[in-house]
Amino acid sequence: MSLKPLVIHADARRTLIEWVADSPFQSAKVVIAKSEQAIVGHYHRLKDEVFLLLSGRAVKAVIGDAISEDIESPFRWDVPAGVWHEFTLEPESVLLGVATRPFDQEDEIA
Repeated sequence: MSLKPLVIHADARRTLIEWVADSPFQSAKVVIAKSEQAIVGHYHRLKDEVFLLLSGRAVKAVIGDAISEDIESPFRWDVPAGVWHEFTLEPESVLLGVATRPFDQEDEIA
């Protein structure tokens, strides 16, 4: 799965953030942070995910061995199956996650 770069366009009416994938996603989720706590780290054996920080700031993001801090929106992370991931978001930040498979508790390994 690969994505073309984010396209951002803003005018008086709205801000538009667009991305295009070369393979279909089967599920999507939105995380709206209520507090600055880590969204517990885990990995999936079967599904690939892409996360888009739509608004706000990621205080910290751990993707595999890579640790990033103080990331402003918009930003994108690609997370292949088998890669550990964890996010700490500033309150009210919005993170969109799309995946190649629907949620399956058995495939979420903490």
